[in-house]
Amino acid sequence: MIAMKKIKLEYVSSITFSPIAKEIKKKTNLEIEIVANDIFQHIQRLSRSDLTNSTDVLIVYLTKDMFLEGWSNGKEKTSGDHVITLLDQFLQKNGLIWVIINTIDTEANNELVGLDKARLIAYLHEINFRLASLVLKHKQLRIVDATSCLARIGINNSISVKNELVMRLPYRAEAIDKLSNEYVQILEQIYFPRKKVIVVDADNTLWGGILGEDGLTGIKIDPSDYPGSAYWLFQEQLKKAKNSGLILAMVSKNNDEDIVEAFNHLNMPLRLDDFTIRRVNWQDKASNIQNISTQLNLGLDSFIFIDDNIFEIEQVRHAIPGIECYQFEHDTPEKGVSLLDNIPYLSSWEISAEDAKKTELYAQEVMRNETKVNSGSLEEYLKSLQLKLEYGINRQQQILRIAQLTNKTNQFNLTTRRYSESDIQSLMDNHRVYDFRVVDRYGDMGIVGVCIVKEGNIDSFLMSCRALGREVESTMLKTVCENEMPNVLTAEYIRTNKNQMVSHFYEMNGFILVSQNDDYKYYRNETKPTPKFTIEIAEVH
Repeated sequence: MIAMKKIKLEYVSSITFSPIAKEIKKKTNLEIEIVANDIFQHIQRLSRSDLTNSTDVLIVYLTKDMFLEGWSNGKEKTSGDHVITLLDQFLQKNGLIWVIINTIDTEANNELVGLDKARLIAYLHEINFRLASLVLKHKQLRIVDATSCLARIGINNSISVKNELVMRLPYRAEAIDKLSNEYVQILEQIYFPRKKVIVVDADNTLWGGILGEDGLTGIKIDPSDYPGSAYWLFQEQLKKAKNSGLILAMVSKNNDEDIVEAFNHLNMPLRLDDFTIRRVNWQDKASNIQNISTQLNLGLDSFIFIDDNIFEIEQVRHAIPGIECYQFEHDTPEKGVSLLDNIPYLSSWEISAEDAKKTELYAQEVMRNETKVNSGSLEEYLKSLQLKLEYGINRQQQILRIAQLTNKTNQFNLTTRRYSESDIQSLMDNHRVYDFRVVDRYGDMGIVGVCIVKEGNIDSFLMSCRALGREVESTMLKTVCENEMPNVLTAEYIRTNKNQMVSHFYEMNGFILVSQNDDYKYYRNETKPTPKFTIEIAEVH
């Protein structure tokens, strides 16, 4: 269950937006306080400075008529044009507020013909281009593609002329439902960590049929022949998910040699090496999933499980309460084509370099764990890894990754403060933000650690769970202390439900406990940490 987070959501709109706002509030796991501006107050709202305002998210809802009033073949500036200019200025001044805009309807007026109609169509598409260009320019701006959303429903099913005339609300119930879904997805991308692992069954999920009964010739997986085409599309979506940074794992009650043979001989979008880890045997699937969690060193609340068999799903749900399970209905495999689209916390607004190579990183992790099992001692294991630690300070190119880590790292996180990309930029402008990269003989683990120092206080100290067990955290802290010398550093531990493993981290590394209560500790360092193992350290720029 996702913990509730409180935010203030404000909107300004050229329609009666309250029904959409109510649906957003109802559907999301956020605890939302809604603030409404009067209708058509875009210019007034965007002209206001919000440097000290407590609004977290501002929805700016735009409609086509804002850009058409006074427009004549593109020669006149409209109120909508003014809004775009003000929006750009507002975003430059208010970097800590998330703003969500929308594309506008590009349907041309039926009474226009010939060149006038062509000019209008070009103008409306130009507006959407300008809005999308703003999104590329400003990190804290997001866009709902309302045009495509309504087109999927159909204009006649979306629009009610009567509703518009009576309430200044042009949309029917289905359009309100779908539009609110788009806003919820963006809000949850901002405020909740993304899932990390998709665990899938094989038979009647990755393909139609059962290998052990139907054999290779009876398996349905074909891009041009239903029902095989549905499974083909589902595999393509899993491939895209993997390329976006999600880890694919396979759990199947089967003979492993049969699975290997299927991937070697069948033409499919997925290859066997697209799966970071697989457990193909006759054990119960819950035990296999728990084993995968241990191997990858990832919490089960970051997993989703997809299977065609409702019995298997219920068994996993019962054994692993924190996991989310979804059924691939093999009787109607076409429903599987949209399955991933409808699962919360799978999508990501932007893919970092670390996301793109996530499968490779975790495949390396599996090899490290195998080495650890075969090592005689922890010291022998760590020496065999040939660890190197690289760090940078206020590196602009790492802002996305640093923001990601602050938002999704829970276990090894001393304060669990969450920061957006714009927050990290502001912290770099005024303070010192350290990022740490770990490299060993198996490969580059990427940026796995962050430390933020504000005016002599360690505001945040965190490390990705994939770097646990290598004794690098003490070297990270030692590096920060050495760089901040001769200043005496203070530090905090703020207790959460997930970070109790680090409740004594600072004491174990030479910091003095100054004060504490049940949920909070305050420290001061007088000596720099002395790590148990020597790791090669280098600063990079």
